[in-house]
Amino acid sequence: MGLTAVSDCAPERLTLSIGGLRIGLRSVGSRIADVLDESLWRFVCQEAPDVELDIVYGRAPLFELGSPRFDRSGGWQVFRLADHTVYVFRGPLNEGTWRVFNIVSIHNDGKSGTVYALTPVAGSTVFRPFSYPMSEVICVSLLSGGHGVEVHAVGVCENGIGELFCGVSGAGKSTMAQIWHDSSAAEILNDDRIIIGQQDRTISTYGTPWHGDAHFSAPISAPIQRVFFLHQGSTNRVRELSPQEAVRRLVQCTFMPYWDPEGMDFCLGFLKELATSLDCYELTFVRGPSVVDFVRRL
Repeated sequence: MGLTAVSDCAPERLTLSIGGLRIGLRSVGSRIADVLDESLWRFVCQEAPDVELDIVYGRAPLFELGSPRFDRSGGWQVFRLADHTVYVFRGPLNEGTWRVFNIVSIHNDGKSGTVYALTPVAGSTVFRPFSYPMSEVICVSLLSGGHGVEVHAVGVCENGIGELFCGVSGAGKSTMAQIWHDSSAAEILNDDRIIIGQQDRTISTYGTPWHGDAHFSAPISAPIQRVFFLHQGSTNRVRELSPQEAVRRLVQCTFMPYWDPEGMDFCLGFLKELATSLDCYELTFVRGPSVVDFVRRL
């Protein structure tokens, strides 16, 4: 992902709207333009935040962390303390050397927290405290507090209505996104990562900043009409899924907060609600524009 140019008049605080969740960032000691990835600037909004995060540079308090609640192959870890959750993000600084880049502490009420940016980008003095994967992990955790879930899916909006095309790696998500882009006037919310949320009893799909191979990402949302689970084949055909099978497939495609029992309960309950509220299908499709008209005629 590219980095934004620095502006002399850049604000020191702003709010991001991702998946209907508004995250306020307040940069303490550096301009926000110096620290925000370009992909996130499209998601800046003018609304009041649901969550407020301070960003502090070069230092962090001493945490007594104990054993991690979750360990993502050495890349990041999650620790649950009495009143807050701590996320530690680390990576290779250079050959043979690993460093902690960011530590995030979020109060267990999900309303406030602090990002400690400890290590600048290699070869520079610039910090990136809200870049991928940290921004995504924090959003997944905050969403599980009652807001929604993130899934591996393509989101398509046509005539104000959303269609969701879910799939694990290799199922054809980027292919499907490119087909709709080339064969219709539909807007592509994202080609790999979509947030599903509910407001006023309407279940909607939201674009995210974290795109896949096709590089589609848009800060828009649309009410979901149907959910499709992708499978590439020699003909276009669908099979309606029972709510039980739909839940199972949704779980396979969902970014689950395994470190948070309450968050897990919310996500599983929300996915069950989705599976019973929306029409869910297995979609076998041919790589080509014919699938667009096929879906429209259903």
